[in-house]
Amino acid sequence: MTPEQESQIRSKLEKIFDRYANPADKTRTNIDGTLAFCADLEVDPEDPVVIVVAMLCKSPSMGEFTRSGFVDGWTSARYDSIEGMQAHLIQLRGREGFGDEETFRKVYNFTFDWAKQPGQRSLQCDTAIALWSLLLPLSTAPTQFTNRHLELWTEFLNGPYKSKAISKDSWTLFLDFWKTSRGDLSEHDLDAAWPSVIDDFVEWARPKLP
Repeated sequence: MTPEQESQIRSKLEKIFDRYANPADKTRTNIDGTLAFCADLEVDPEDPVVIVVAMLCKSPSMGEFTRSGFVDGWTSARYDSIEGMQAHLIQLRGREGFGDEETFRKVYNFTFDWAKQPGQRSLQCDTAIALWSLLLPLSTAPTQFTNRHLELWTEFLNGPYKSKAISKDSWTLFLDFWKTSRGDLSEHDLDAAWPSVIDDFVEWARPKLP
């Protein structure tokens, strides 16, 4: 891409962003602008492909885009029209999961900071549960962690788990736990460096598994 081509793309993207910019702060969108953008893309705001777009555009938080992130992200992807962006989303949906496990992990790790409340260090349990249900089925990695395990994990977080927040360490390592666990959780090492919420879950869940 030549400097002239990049300049043309960025100019078009600036105009597109203007449609969705917050009237009170033209450097970013608010939730209304973000929803309008999703509507123009013809995508459900809860579609996991929106998280990929958020990562591309370095969205600082759920429901918000910055002008610089939006323009830089779509420039790097070389799309300068809503129609082109729609075509890109179709390509993303056509892949198995997110295409490969490296990309999946990047999206998964990005989601924590994107979805937590601004100023908070942890992610609320109900938000984390919803995101696990949304994201984990898109992984192409082999796992013995079934829907039944996910149901038990959700039950544990909603019940015996005393905290109502998930730390970044717990979020990150849960993906490794999900990938490596055997169906009966028998091999889980309680003396290893797993977050306590995972160890506590294993002790609670083992008697409930065949």
